[in-house]
Amino acid sequence: MTRETGPDGAEQPRGWDRMSFRPALKERNRRAAGPEIVPTTAALASGTATGPSTPGADAPMPDPARFAAVVVTAAAEVLSGHRSADHLARWTTPELFAALARRAGLARRLLGRAPTRMRPRSVHAQRPEHGTCEVTILLDDGSRVRAAAARLEAFRGRWLLAALEIA
Repeated sequence: MTRETGPDGAEQPRGWDRMSFRPALKERNRRAAGPEIVPTTAALASGTATGPSTPGADAPMPDPARFAAVVVTAAAEVLSGHRSADHLARWTTPELFAALARRAGLARRLLGRAPTRMRPRSVHAQRPEHGTCEVTILLDDGSRVRAAAARLEAFRGRWLLAALEIA
């Protein structure tokens, strides 16, 4: 809990913000695991895609903006107490899942359940490098709009939420 100065100049405790989320995740060592080979749509269409043969490897990657809107909204619902953290296990990296579950448990114990749910207002995605996507999302709960930034990584033909910050 942080403190802010009141109208009389005295310090007063400020309420704990359950939705403010910025975990300290370690940068994963991508060289040790080896790069993930994700075929492009053009390579899939021409039949020249190379990489490990996994089920569904010939299917194109889903739309990252739509995926991020759904998963980041679900993460916000986890933090607000409207959804169980277990729903995110398949769609997040293990490190991010542990951080979300820990923070959601703390928020639920301290504050209970939030009165309203978050809804995505706008989503913008860009792909800075092959196999990743960075997404910004505005989340609206009716009384406040929050910004969320997410990093998606390609993993076996689907996206995983690897990093998340909500302000």
